[in-house]
Amino acid sequence: MLTIITLSPSGTALGRRIAAGTEAELFTLRKYALPDTCPFDSLSELVAELFATRRSLLFIMATGIVVRSIAPHIVHKAHDPAVLVADEGGNFVISLLSGHLGGANALAQKVAARIGATPVITTATDVQGLQAVDLFAQKHGLVIDSFDDAKILTALILQRRPIRQINETCLPIPNEYPGTGIPEGQICITNKLPQESPLPTARLLARNIVLGIGCRRGVSSERIIDFIDAHLQVHRIDPRCISLIASVDLKSNEEGILQAAAHYNVTAHFIPRSEIEQVETAFSSSDFVKSQIGVSGVCEPTASIAAGGKGRFLLRKTAFEGITLAIFEAEDIFK
Repeated sequence: MLTIITLSPSGTALGRRIAAGTEAELFTLRKYALPDTCPFDSLSELVAELFATRRSLLFIMATGIVVRSIAPHIVHKAHDPAVLVADEGGNFVISLLSGHLGGANALAQKVAARIGATPVITTATDVQGLQAVDLFAQKHGLVIDSFDDAKILTALILQRRPIRQINETCLPIPNEYPGTGIPEGQICITNKLPQESPLPTARLLARNIVLGIGCRRGVSSERIIDFIDAHLQVHRIDPRCISLIASVDLKSNEEGILQAAAHYNVTAHFIPRSEIEQVETAFSSSDFVKSQIGVSGVCEPTASIAAGGKGRFLLRKTAFEGITLAIFEAEDIFK
């Protein structure tokens, strides 16, 4: 949702034009407040609140005022909201901050088209018709591992130096950096742990790893986490690329699984046995498990179902001291 901030009657009028028919919210000075606007008294106090809680800010006022207002709150391009500036006459819409990751460039074009203004985009790659690493990552739902490395690769792109694109995942991402000649850098789409490379490398992490977990009642989270970590290491999987943990619905209150999900900062999905029954013959089966819970397997079918059924197993059912684990690589990104 777009948040619009104005300081004058003419700015408010323009803000209402932009907001019309949308869910945009419009803030204006209290003395110019209207029934459909949110009044405020202090711009600095308002910006401090909105910068931390909103994702897209449009200021209708002088650029200098905006720069001074947002300067104390800027943290990093990975976290800052998109910031746009429009003049009160509606002639220009400037993408001021977070042009790529925050989406300010695209939003500036959208707002400008709505009011017949000229969008002002100053990002070097956009000006030259090139695709920066952060924009590529955003388009495909990837996470930039190192912004310093991404900056080096973007500089090579701007210099039109040959780079190559590597995909270590099963994600169907087209090669958008084919390059010619001997590569001087590389963009690596991956869910693997880093390896040494002679070339400057921007690692773009794919959060498409699903863990299927089965366990006996009361198994501790420490044992589950240790078991997972050991197999992540064997298969060189970056823990940051885990998107979710899956198990059967009977385990929805299993503290070991819930705490393991919290450890990896992901959600635990619990699949109904009725869904598992429909696909269980395609996976490893156990008569004992069937007699206990009504389905013949847990870790493999739940991982596959949670991933939408599209992808590949990196690790089939593996058991150790009351824990079973399967690792599934999905063909889609979980955001």
